Amino acid sequence: MSSPPNSTADCAPRADGCGPSGADGGSAVADGGKKKVAIDDKHKPRTILIAVDESENAELAFDWYMNNLRSDDRDFVILLHVTNSAALPIYAGMDISQENFDMLSAARRNSATQIISDVNEMYAEKADEGRLANYQFVHIADANPGKAICRFAKHNQVHHVI
Repeated sequence: MSSPPNSTADCAPRADGCGPSGADGGSAVADGGKKKVAIDDKHKPRTILIAVDESENAELAFDWYMNNLRSDDRDFVILLHVTNSAALPIYAGMDISQENFDMLSAARRNSATQIISDVNEMYAEKADEGRLANYQFVHIADANPGKAICRFAKHNQVHHVI
């Protein structure tokens, strides 16, 4: 008895080089009686996450992407900036007035806001210089930046983290 159309037997590679494993580069697999043809990886959209901050290493990572991995026709780049959201240290028995505590808190917020603004501006300029059009700057605060980057990448189905 022969196999029904679109069965696994229909999707097997052929010795003559034609069909699912032929010269077209695609591949087919059986799935509930329907053929699926894989899209060539050169045409699949990709989400790229580049962790950025004010460091030279972050700049080098951005430049490496631009020079080695960039694919304008299919990349969406997320420039992710993570700041450490650890609270101001408070020690038992510490005597600080509310006014001084408020001043310290405000100074810390203003400093963090300025850093975020500076990093955003720096990478907007680099993206413009490199004619990178399809990108987004994202900032998040987290006490553990490394874990935050990994969670963000997983949640947003990022293909490459740089």
